[in-house]
Amino acid sequence: MQTLGNSRFTFYLAQLETDIAAAKQTDNPADYLYKNDTRTKLFMLQALARIYEQLHNAKKFKKLKEHFKLLEGAIGEMDYYDTCTKIFAPNKKVPRAMVANLSNQTLISTEALNTILLQKKWISNTESRIEKIKSQLSKMDWLSPEEEVQGIRDFYKKSIEKIIKFFVSFGTVFTNVETQVHEMRRKLRWLSIYGQALQGVIQFSATENKKSYLKKYLTKEIVNSPFNKLPGKGENKIVIEIDKNSFLALSYMINTLGKIKDEGLKIEALAKILATNSTLPENKILIKATSLAGYPSEYINVLLSKSTKTCTLFFNEKIIDNLIVA
Repeated sequence: MQTLGNSRFTFYLAQLETDIAAAKQTDNPADYLYKNDTRTKLFMLQALARIYEQLHNAKKFKKLKEHFKLLEGAIGEMDYYDTCTKIFAPNKKVPRAMVANLSNQTLISTEALNTILLQKKWISNTESRIEKIKSQLSKMDWLSPEEEVQGIRDFYKKSIEKIIKFFVSFGTVFTNVETQVHEMRRKLRWLSIYGQALQGVIQFSATENKKSYLKKYLTKEIVNSPFNKLPGKGENKIVIEIDKNSFLALSYMINTLGKIKDEGLKIEALAKILATNSTLPENKILIKATSLAGYPSEYINVLLSKSTKTCTLFFNEKIIDNLIVA
């Protein structure tokens, strides 16, 4: 009989297997996976591996996490360069050679993903990576439902504590888009992904925190987003309750930082290309890239300032501190 823990993995593995089987029938499997939202399934599997690595069979789950992360990251690389190409192609200020460079990076990242699919045997004529993973999962030392949920609760709490420490670690002032703004969003986003990946373990509390400071986060876009609806309880007899409005505020922050991150990273994409053929110092390259993107020279600092202000308020209000209902 399959345990609940195992079934959480096989639920998303089945979806991934369907995607890969379809991709295998095409001339460009990487392109198929990119365009059919396979990355979301990999995020869910990566989230589960991150959790269970801390509960039992640490080395085995760490290895699984690395497999999922490698595939997800390769799709993310394709997404990054393809999106930048589409953004800058109509911009007449950006030299055509730079647009061509971005387009070429998309092709390179696509080929890299196709190579991973074959080398890591996600696509294979013998035993596939997914079949091996299923076999490994069947041999794990799965915990009892009570032990498992307690472990998940402890993991979730520790994740929140680490995020707060991360914000404090750089003086609560953002100075870098990639290593701070983007990384902060990544860390916050995992708290949201865990709620989906665990398929019912995390549920909204029957009572809601209705304190006035939460209202500004509860925009129509956030409240009505399908991504903010948790899976039903299902077969989970023991659950972890979280405050709905605090979870929605978390989603607001992920969304806000995502928009800021996207603006900053597309400028940095141009800066990377400029740096390969320029003797200008790094700060001058970034200013030039910002100008080519159509923004004033101080735009990156404006984005960093907005990130600092938004996050400072969010953390001062202790939103995620009170996410889990005692």
